[in-house]
Amino acid sequence: MAFTFHQALFGYDGGHQLLAASLPLPTGTRHFLAVATDLSGSAPPRGFNQSYTGVALPATNLYALFCTWLAPEMPRPGCVWSQVLLIDLADIAELRDLGALRALFLRPVITWSPENYSHPLRYTPAPERPPRILPTSEPLVARVLTALYGKATRPVVVPDVDGSRYEDLVFALWSQQWPRLRRNFSFSTGSFADRGRGGRAFDVQITPEANLAVWPRDRVIVLDGHDVEGVAPTINHTEIWLQTARADLLSPDSHGLRTFLRTYGADVEALREAFIPLTRLHDHFSTKGTGPWTATLREIAMEFPAPGEALTLKQRSVSTSPGLSVEAKLNRLMDSIRFLCVEDRTESFSQVNFDFTTAVVELWPLQREAVVAILAESPLSEIRWTNLAKTVANSVSADEIPWLERQHPQLLAPFVRLKPTLATSFHLWQLSDRTQWLVVEALEASNVSQEVWRDIIGAMLAAGSTTAAREVTERAGPAALDGALRWIEKELSAEMPPPIWREALRPLAEQRLAGNFLSSKQFAFCAAIVPVDVAANLSATRSDLRALASEPLENLPSALRLRTAFLLVTLGLQASAEVGAPLLAWGFFAVHAALQSSTEPPEAWRLLYPRLPTLWFWEEWDRCEKLRRALGNWLREYPSAFNTILAAARTPAERKWLESLDIINNSRAMR
Repeated sequence: MAFTFHQALFGYDGGHQLLAASLPLPTGTRHFLAVATDLSGSAPPRGFNQSYTGVALPATNLYALFCTWLAPEMPRPGCVWSQVLLIDLADIAELRDLGALRALFLRPVITWSPENYSHPLRYTPAPERPPRILPTSEPLVARVLTALYGKATRPVVVPDVDGSRYEDLVFALWSQQWPRLRRNFSFSTGSFADRGRGGRAFDVQITPEANLAVWPRDRVIVLDGHDVEGVAPTINHTEIWLQTARADLLSPDSHGLRTFLRTYGADVEALREAFIPLTRLHDHFSTKGTGPWTATLREIAMEFPAPGEALTLKQRSVSTSPGLSVEAKLNRLMDSIRFLCVEDRTESFSQVNFDFTTAVVELWPLQREAVVAILAESPLSEIRWTNLAKTVANSVSADEIPWLERQHPQLLAPFVRLKPTLATSFHLWQLSDRTQWLVVEALEASNVSQEVWRDIIGAMLAAGSTTAAREVTERAGPAALDGALRWIEKELSAEMPPPIWREALRPLAEQRLAGNFLSSKQFAFCAAIVPVDVAANLSATRSDLRALASEPLENLPSALRLRTAFLLVTLGLQASAEVGAPLLAWGFFAVHAALQSSTEPPEAWRLLYPRLPTLWFWEEWDRCEKLRRALGNWLREYPSAFNTILAAARTPAERKWLESLDIINNSRAMR
């Protein structure tokens, strides 16, 4: 990638001023550079013949990097030449080796030509080379790093006999930084007095040892071998961040530090202050161990407490790395969930998006107990807790509901409130009465559709639960009947709902029977739960009743067959031949068999009993005889119906008995 930089030359011409430039400079910029590129104080007798300075240009998108040469050949003492590179801030971010820019500088001579400084410079970086940090300067590297980033609010001053010895170190420090820190970083390898006085403070300055007296030690850190504001001559070289930073200076990005800083320093508000925390965190992220991740998350929250700061880093910290083992990945997910939901520093992560669904899907098979345990703790972030609870509720299967009650029964009601369809499992309605009531209260507080209430009723009936039957029926509305009927249809061995359910469903059944045409199953179910007097007064001419009588008995759920047979016989005995014959043919033999085996439902017998004749007191106990006499009496009145009923006989014995009735001759005469 090639870069283009504008340039300018400042020097003596009746004063220190702009001599040439490759672009017009605004007055304010020209004045700023005229001051900045001049000598900052008295030059020493020897050394510091050439120095470099870097500073952002105020009110522009440019960074000024300039080289200053002492100009003893000029007629006036104290003259200098300064060539300035004007670098776009976007290019500052892309340049990997900023020290290589020094090759672009060209010192003017007395016979200099403006043409050399009046056109832009084209720059193509060469392959990156290791910094030329001399072994003699390495002891100072740790001290400069500690002062620069450990006391990040103070300028750092390094005394020396010649600033050129530390050029490589200064440019290496600058190149190590992430883009935002780079473009705000200001330095000079040749400051004879503080270049930042009266303006923004410089970060690092190299100064002649002879000029130390001009530096205000109450405002700057002078690394002259004395203990200054906590920066001791002996540095703790065992600190991990310091080892990491030093290794990176000698071998850039060999362990990924610069890539890490570039990626995660982009949205960090702090500048120098953020270097040590970010470097420490790089060490955490680059470790593939399985240690607790919560400590790292707490450190991030402590170092970057503002929710919008270091957002990229925070987002990464609650995500898993491809290089982690399965165990380490799951542990990191667990630590992230716990931190986001129940840690007291979680507010710092309030703008971080976390995919609870994916995390719980991965964790649930192996660590469901740990996931649920987090929800049992007091939440610090209600939103995050709710998101996690909703995800867990979606992950809980029906057969895990008993396990959940054993582990944390207090969570069932919140789960049901977040996912009402959990209550459509019969497992839930086999739990303790207290838990069931809590679930009902949670459902009542939720916006549950009548269709879900319908399925809940089916689950409650399947589990044999009578908890809040009236309240649940009221919530379900007309759909309650359908829920109970679905249960009867699904459960082949199901009996009729318990009395409390029938009582709750009864008004709905009466309304349904008073309405339009019902299916056979709906009619049979509603008629089975309404009061006996209501069922007995149903019209035998109803079209849905006739449709029911035209279908096989086996089409009805088993729990409704016998009750419906009693109803049809009751209504048939009150009807004419044309209307009553199909009803009696459908139900008579099933009713007779039930009476014979004493398996008739009590309420069904109470429905039929008033329609049967009274026998002598010693015969009154024989219910089968009462039924046979009732049919015989009816056939005597309507002998034309005989064949219809005879055709419904299921066994030879039933046919023989029917033909033995004394109305047989009358019946045949009618044919």
